[in-house]
Amino acid sequence: MSMIGKTLGTFTLESQIGKGGMGEVYKAKDQKLGRDVAIKVLPEEFAKDTDRVARFQREAKLLAALNHNNIASIYGFEESDGTHFLVLELIEGDTLADRLTRGAIPVEEALKLALQIAEALEAAHEKGVIHRDLKPANIKVTPDGKVKVLDFGLAKAFAEEQAEVNLSHSPTLSAAATQQGVILGTAAYMSPEQASGEAVDKRTDIWAFGAVLFEMLTGRPLFGGNNVSQTLASVIKSEPEWARLPPNLHSRIRLLLERCLEKEAKNRYSGISDARVDIQSVLADPSGVFDSPVTTIEAKIKSRQLLLWASITIFLIIITGIVIWNMRTPETASISSRKTSADPTTQGETLWWVDRQGNEERIPAPPRIYRFPKLSPDGTKVALQVGPNENADVYIYDLTRDTLTQITFTEGLDGMPIWSDNGENIIYYSYGPGAESRSTLAIKRKAANGTGEVETLYFEPFCLFAPYSLTDDGQTLVVTRNRGGNHDILTLSLGEEHKLTPLLGEAHTESHPQLSPDGRWIAYFTDESSGEWNVFLRPYPDVEKDKIPVSGQGGFGPRWSRDGSELFYTIEHSDVEMSIMVVSVETKPSLKLGKPIELFRGNYIPRPAICYDVDLNGKRFLMVKPQKQSLE
Repeated sequence: MSMIGKTLGTFTLESQIGKGGMGEVYKAKDQKLGRDVAIKVLPEEFAKDTDRVARFQREAKLLAALNHNNIASIYGFEESDGTHFLVLELIEGDTLADRLTRGAIPVEEALKLALQIAEALEAAHEKGVIHRDLKPANIKVTPDGKVKVLDFGLAKAFAEEQAEVNLSHSPTLSAAATQQGVILGTAAYMSPEQASGEAVDKRTDIWAFGAVLFEMLTGRPLFGGNNVSQTLASVIKSEPEWARLPPNLHSRIRLLLERCLEKEAKNRYSGISDARVDIQSVLADPSGVFDSPVTTIEAKIKSRQLLLWASITIFLIIITGIVIWNMRTPETASISSRKTSADPTTQGETLWWVDRQGNEERIPAPPRIYRFPKLSPDGTKVALQVGPNENADVYIYDLTRDTLTQITFTEGLDGMPIWSDNGENIIYYSYGPGAESRSTLAIKRKAANGTGEVETLYFEPFCLFAPYSLTDDGQTLVVTRNRGGNHDILTLSLGEEHKLTPLLGEAHTESHPQLSPDGRWIAYFTDESSGEWNVFLRPYPDVEKDKIPVSGQGGFGPRWSRDGSELFYTIEHSDVEMSIMVVSVETKPSLKLGKPIELFRGNYIPRPAICYDVDLNGKRFLMVKPQKQSLE
């Protein structure tokens, strides 16, 4: 029975503009305010289903929280004579599904649309909401090219995901939806884990995003079939037909699609912001959205030139080696013969300065296995953990004199150094070489110039402690404790009595606490969000107040700028690739955080060590870069 011409409350339904598993959508006139709106009506046969009504109410609350230019707004959730309906922003234009009936979209136009879709998903994910039904039919494109993502009817808060994994609970997979032919369109964009009936998180949207972008570039769905079963089987088992992509497509977009469409969710991008940054980079690339092909003749010429230069280089290396061999003294020969691959002087990582645009400048420090670099308060020196974990020590590298000096000499591990505020002392963790001593990791202190005795500040049997941050007065040290696999944040008084006081201890891991320069906030990371590391802020010392999310889409290793106006953290993309992210911070009159922005991405040492630091003015980053070959 058609509802066109009927009135619901103050809204007169004028024409039907859509239909889906959650209800019918009409263009309507708001008689009270005199504006056109979209009305989404829960079908009459579902109105008595309290579960579906509750699901509708949830949709209203979720949409109301998503205030973004690329997400359709909600004006209200109403009921009239037993009919429940949503009042939505009316979006003019075609759906992306309509646009794709005319074939593939030009690459640059497709990327501009995809960028807006990514920004919409990013805003939703930051609110803890996943879409779960992203597809071309749920994406509108206005006449001026603006994207509006529709229908978060399947969205769920992240925290609720584990409680419901039954596919039959999804509206578009209900019996009624199957009869309406809705499921086939939805199934083609499901992630493998969703198609298998497993629990899903925001990475299911990342898969769907990749599927939508693939279809925009090729004009055909990523996977298909003659029926629902075939479609779902293709999603779970088949590989994308990469040959269908436009020839010479920018390699970064091809890599983006590969990362989005990984069958294993853990191998996809950790957040949709990664895809957004990749698209922005390609659109800003002066060479365009295609890789420039090299002609056959040019390729042959370049190949011959490379072969010639390679031959000359190899010849020179051989000659140089012979000369050096003949010139060596018995002393140098003896030293050389004693070096092994386990020696940190023959393998390691070429410290680097990297500016905010990703431009690199090598620091002339000798290659070593470097971890946990920490700049001194005056910015002229770096404290580092140097050597493999089974035999590392604390060193000081003088940036003005280019000298590397060993400070500790334990036959075991000394590392993770931090500076006292006056730069006179180094605080670090330490344990010896034996199995018994490795069950206890003590916190120690020593003069930064290497003189004097080592002072043990704290140890506790069968506990691993690590120092992270000092208060301005130098009297309180913020540390972490790993006891039986539980990681907590505590404070250690450095007065006459070295007293340990719990600060933050919850069921999940909290680590790498960093006090803000004004001492009012503490940044740290935790795995409480679906097992993914993320950076949070809490007031200090009153950490029981609400925590504030900083990263939201993966984050590790927070670092403050020296003036407290910015907070940096890392996102890990692979074993050696990571991004440096930045969030602007305002603390007066109240705390206000900016949007996370990627400054640069590169091949640097990522987790588990925090292998970067920020200079005094926040314009350069001290990074540790892997060196693939030894010195010899």
